[in-house]
Amino acid sequence: MKKKWFAIMSALMVLVLLFTGLPAMAQDGTVEDVEAVSLPNALVIRAPRLAYVGQEVTIGVYERGTGAPVGGAFVFALSRENAEALQAEMATLRASEATGTEGIDYQALGEAYGELIGITGNNGEVYHAFDEAGWYLLLAVKGGYYPGFAPIAVRPVVKALGIKAPQNARVGEEVTITVFERGTQQPVENALVFAVSPGAAEALQAEMTTLREDTTVDVASIDYEALARRYGELIGITNEYGEVHHAFDKAGRYLLIAVKADYLPGFARINIWPTIKALGIKAPDTARVGEEITITVFERGTGVPVEGAGVWALSRENAEIVKEEVARLQEETATLEDIDYEELVRIYGEFIDWTNENGEVYHAFDEAGCYVLVAVKRGYLPAFRVIRVGTVPKALVIDAPKTAPVGEIVTIGVSERLSGEAVEGAFVFALSRDNAVALNEEITRIREAGEIAAVDIDYKALADCYGELIGITNGAGEVYHAFDEVGWYLLLAVKPDYLPGFAPIRIGTLPKALGIRAPQMAKTGEEVTMVVFERRTQSPVEGAGVWAVSRDNIDVLKEQIAQLNETAVAAAADVDYEAIVRLVGEFIDWTDENGEVRHTFEEPGLYLLVAIKKGYYPGCTLIVIRSVSTDSSGNALQATRARLVQAVQANGPQLIRAQVQANTSLSPHRIQRLIAVKNQIQAVNQPVSAEDTE
Repeated sequence: MKKKWFAIMSALMVLVLLFTGLPAMAQDGTVEDVEAVSLPNALVIRAPRLAYVGQEVTIGVYERGTGAPVGGAFVFALSRENAEALQAEMATLRASEATGTEGIDYQALGEAYGELIGITGNNGEVYHAFDEAGWYLLLAVKGGYYPGFAPIAVRPVVKALGIKAPQNARVGEEVTITVFERGTQQPVENALVFAVSPGAAEALQAEMTTLREDTTVDVASIDYEALARRYGELIGITNEYGEVHHAFDKAGRYLLIAVKADYLPGFARINIWPTIKALGIKAPDTARVGEEITITVFERGTGVPVEGAGVWALSRENAEIVKEEVARLQEETATLEDIDYEELVRIYGEFIDWTNENGEVYHAFDEAGCYVLVAVKRGYLPAFRVIRVGTVPKALVIDAPKTAPVGEIVTIGVSERLSGEAVEGAFVFALSRDNAVALNEEITRIREAGEIAAVDIDYKALADCYGELIGITNGAGEVYHAFDEVGWYLLLAVKPDYLPGFAPIRIGTLPKALGIRAPQMAKTGEEVTMVVFERRTQSPVEGAGVWAVSRDNIDVLKEQIAQLNETAVAAAADVDYEAIVRLVGEFIDWTDENGEVRHTFEEPGLYLLVAIKKGYYPGCTLIVIRSVSTDSSGNALQATRARLVQAVQANGPQLIRAQVQANTSLSPHRIQRLIAVKNQIQAVNQPVSAEDTE
């Protein structure tokens, strides 16, 4: 009686664990063994927690305690609703004195509430591909055993969209926006394309980030169309070529988003420039007195050189007056193209020259000072740029190791670029990759505005915004610092009256990377030896998989790997590259202890050989496989020899005669060479015997 009571209580504990913990556990997407409270003669199911529709999964059934595979077990899949009904039914049966725990017919229950997906073989395994998404409870039953349970979440296969669009366009200019499927690069018809303005784009991305970070939300189930409609404006639906044609009526930087059911959305940026064209100036930040410099005037947005633009040099004081006058005129004039900027600049500046067909002007300043270059042309907004003439400003240089382990003190040296002398009192900052990009964009924006010389930019203030101060250089121009986090950093050294210095540093263990050696060219039917090695040590790598990717799939592979690297949370060396290559390439073999793989290609063409092993960056190289020409008998050597003989017989004597007739005076060495060629022609004129072709 005690034994029976213990069995009933244990079974109830199993049910509580299964129907309260398993649904939540099934959402985390990990692959672990699902085990309940230990029971005698009980089954255990080992299966992945997560799978995709159409993906074949392996479901293993084992005996609890021994771990031995159990053959002949019936495996059922139950929907969430039927799993709850099964729970209630089993609770009722176990509470019944007439049935009890040992008298329950679990197979009958499985047939009543679930779908039989297979019977385990001698290895205890069943293989199954679910054709519908959802949450399922796997149930394994066999006479003489308590049943086994395991949850599995099956998700739909989600494809992703991509967008191709020009980076820049003007108001009123029709642009073509193409939507394609990322994996296949094929155009997608009937996709909705929205344009989101800059402010709304930030709000949209923030909401999407919140949804994607919510572990209870499946990214494939997010209503991207509703989000796009809330924040953006529908500009079109793609045609059979995946295209939408649209002309923007307002200037700005827009976020394009393409959505379609059963696809992850695609994104792209496009800058729409006003119809009022504007000039830009390219010129050095500094120049010496008497040094000829090149000043280039171009159209902003397109970068096209502008011919016939006038270039003036103004003092800083006069440049400020001109800017104030320009602003006043723009406020008072309805049509900006009608403003005569040239008349205004002529009053305050010194004319240099008109730009040539390349948009260029050449000039040498004869006095030191700080000047503002101004470019004007009718129909364009003017451009301004500061140039300092005189002593070239000093610049900082950083000397630091390219890599270092976490916690190791590194020495960062700062010196003056030309003299090499150590610089004391320089501030050294460390910036993350994202902040380094943001800092570069900010500095570029300030320089392109042309309102301040490069050496006069407050780099210290910018560094305080984007970086972390790690030290100030001592008398030896050095700073000592130990990084406590793995990552890529940009070191930045700043000091007043100096141009800043930059240097990258990677903190952490260097990831290993594979390399692959193979001949550049081989023939069909010829055995090729490929060697896979570790790039840094050049040591052969055993157990690496080698795939051959055809020319048509190389671009697809690059796109997939780039997308995988962008979305991967783990280190790149831990990314499952094999899963991607397996889809587009043909597996050749695993490398032996010498890192070698041997293979004979049957089809000619260009192939990308890819070597992959867990924990390594993949290695790749190209190989060209050429077909072997044969005659009707299939003898490649004889066919090649015969063609050579025919060519020499037909053209050889004429070439000799033409050479002799064209050269009335030949050197003895040249005559000897011609005689040798003539002898070769006579030799090949002899019939080709079977012995010669062997």
